[in-house]
Amino acid sequence: MKFVKGDRFTIRYLGFDLLAGGGRQLNFLIAHGNKDLQKVSVEASRELFSVPVQMAIQECAGICCEAIRKSIGTDDQFPTHLQLTAADVSNFRDNHKNLRISRIRTH
Repeated sequence: MKFVKGDRFTIRYLGFDLLAGGGRQLNFLIAHGNKDLQKVSVEASRELFSVPVQMAIQECAGICCEAIRKSIGTDDQFPTHLQLTAADVSNFRDNHKNLRISRIRTH
C-alpha cells in the first residue's frame, strides 16, 4: 500500500503480546480510506522499560503510534513491523512535554 504525504489514516491499537526476552510486541490496525485494513506490529525491547530510558507501559502505545506515523510519512511502503528505539521514546517525550506519566521522570 502506498501513502502520499497528506493522506489521512487511522491507527487503532489492538493490544500487545509479551516477548520471550521481557519486551512487548504492540499490534495496530491502520485504516486508509476504503482500502483493506493493514496490520503493523511494533516491538519494544525489555531495555526500553528499564534504566536509563524507563519507558512507562502507559506511554508505550502512544510512542508506537507516533513511530508508525513517522514511518508512513517518510517511506513509500507501508511498514508491517517496526522496532522501537530509545530515540523514538526521547522524541515522543520532547514533543509531549505536558504529558507526565510519572512524578519520578523529569524528561
